[in-house]
Amino acid sequence: MKLHLVFTIILLLIVPIFGQLYSPKHKITKKFFLMTLAPANWYRAFFHCRSLGMNLASISSREENNQILKQIRDEGHGSKDFWISAMDLLDGNDFFWMGNGKSVTFADWAPGQPSNSLIRGERESCVHIFNTAKDASSVSKWNDRVCSDKIFFICEQEITEYEYCTN
Repeated sequence: MKLHLVFTIILLLIVPIFGQLYSPKHKITKKFFLMTLAPANWYRAFFHCRSLGMNLASISSREENNQILKQIRDEGHGSKDFWISAMDLLDGNDFFWMGNGKSVTFADWAPGQPSNSLIRGERESCVHIFNTAKDASSVSKWNDRVCSDKIFFICEQEITEYEYCTN
């Protein structure tokens, strides 16, 4: 009985150390790339990012949103609109991130958006960062737009960083 207890205690102390060696802690960060060489419709933007091994950007938090807005300003593109991967598949204002398949839980909509309007016979189903808004309260906010419009876009790359035990 004592041997079993001692063996269990030793395992409880040693296994976490070996566990870190073989299953290191990791975190996933995102790097965003502004694609400004040629405007594209939402679908071409989506597939262009995929062809580069990336996804059209999915924004999951205020921090990511602010990071992207800062990058847009810092790179001198503050007056351009950019596609992100959110899309309303059923025309019912139920948006999903097509880059990762998750439901949109964080949003930064411009006032009155999403409107799901019908423009040139097409529903506004795709989402962009609205930097060309005439109303100052809408600048750098999200807006739904017809997917066939050609604007710039943002690709994201997920980077996995591992932390190994060094002792």
